[in-house]
Amino acid sequence: MSSSPLPSTPMSSPRKRGHDDDDVSVTTESPSKKPNNIVVNLPPFMNTTLDFECDTTFSAQIKKIVTSLHWGEHPQVITVVNKDETSSVTTFNLGEWLENCQNAQRIARLAFYGGGHIKGGLTVWNLATIPYKHLIKGVPFGQGTEYLKVKSDTRSASTFFLAGRVTNSGLTVLGSPVQSYQLNVQPPEHLFGRTMSNICYGLQLGKKVVINSFSLGISFSTRAITASSSKQTSDFPVRRPQPISAYDGRTPFALGCHRSLPTIDRDLRKGDFVIVTFTVNSYTWKKIDKDKQLGNTSNGPSSPQKKAAEGYTKCVSMNIQDVILLDAGEEEAFEEEIVNDNETGDEPQIM
Repeated sequence: MSSSPLPSTPMSSPRKRGHDDDDVSVTTESPSKKPNNIVVNLPPFMNTTLDFECDTTFSAQIKKIVTSLHWGEHPQVITVVNKDETSSVTTFNLGEWLENCQNAQRIARLAFYGGGHIKGGLTVWNLATIPYKHLIKGVPFGQGTEYLKVKSDTRSASTFFLAGRVTNSGLTVLGSPVQSYQLNVQPPEHLFGRTMSNICYGLQLGKKVVINSFSLGISFSTRAITASSSKQTSDFPVRRPQPISAYDGRTPFALGCHRSLPTIDRDLRKGDFVIVTFTVNSYTWKKIDKDKQLGNTSNGPSSPQKKAAEGYTKCVSMNIQDVILLDAGEEEAFEEEIVNDNETGDEPQIM
């Protein structure tokens, strides 16, 4: 199902990487209730706050925070639109969105929260703010699929999170043509740039990558239903193809302990602001081969064939774990028939 576009801005280019950031601290405390300032951990011996009382716009403050972080890669990220064209990923201005949000301070704290281990809870990391040198490839799962992980994580894949707004949801209705459950989220412009930079560095993908998207939102998916899916018993590092209920995080909670929250009694809607937790892997981009089998040979300047020839051969997969509603939008619910982006969530199939 297609939906009307949300206002968006193209992903901006980060500044060049500065000094080594081995000593950057990563916060392991859950966001606290602070009245005016939001503490964000940055390179050595510095804390920066998002100030809700100064005259500088939120947009300018966010840009300064993110561009002050060190970058391991400067990726050029594309996605497929209209089946035979590619484009840059669309993002939105988080600062402008916060200007009109009643819960701006709490949501901003969560969006910039560093993550880490919480006693008695899940370990999740903010992929937009974690220092890039903490990220590596994990030990391969299944058929050799390597997942992004934090060096200190004892698992072979780490769980990350990203804040954004929903553009399309098929979490409770099975998608078509690929039978999986999928959420599409438009990410904040500066945070998404740093997120992709960290992914490309940790998975050693280089600078040219493809990411799955649909309806102007990047895709967070379960496994697809296959002949072997009924035999799968684990939801990690990729969830089984089963409906997913969103947790209700519209009141204070500790990220990492969010599974104790109640769930909402509806699917998510366009305009809802959420946090998605997910794992990340990459695979060889197979759309070119599929197109050849179907006789699609478009070779325009933005066609997948042209982009593959330019070096876009790796695709990034965001594999959904949980989703938490932070702020409800005002749009109507989606129709029952959900059309997704024609990509599986964890290709190649694993386990």
